[in-house]
Amino acid sequence: VEIGCWEGRSTICLANAVAPEVVHAVDHWEGNGTEGADHPTVVALAQRDVFGRFQENVDRFTSGNVVVHRESSASFFSHFKEPVKLVHIDGSHDYESVKADIEAVLKLLVPGGVICGHDADAPGVRQAIGEVLEVIEVFGSENSGVWKWKQL
Repeated sequence: VEIGCWEGRSTICLANAVAPEVVHAVDHWEGNGTEGADHPTVVALAQRDVFGRFQENVDRFTSGNVVVHRESSASFFSHFKEPVKLVHIDGSHDYESVKADIEAVLKLLVPGGVICGHDADAPGVRQAIGEVLEVIEVFGSENSGVWKWKQL
């Protein structure tokens, strides 16, 4: 599962890494309005068709193993009940959103499953993962590092 897909770069990487298994791509493609009306994603939406680019990129660069869910992650997790092996969280970076995504996927995560995400140093992300998951690994730069937690 990928929460927050934007134009599909990470979706494509995930889909190609796990093929032929399916990646569930979850995004409302409305930008990160919870982080402010001037957030770069909100501004970008006024300038280009982000969802259209996502679809073009996924169609072009994957083997068709991406299932698109154009909805919020809260809506997605209210009906999605399949076991999850891996989730990449890179939607809204506010505390409430990240915490809700982590808590929702924990109910579905298989033993040995992985929760990871982007922007480990964003204040809301850091607070949510610190509270819910406690011990994580961080890779990459401090400002945009990827974080990872594995269920035992």
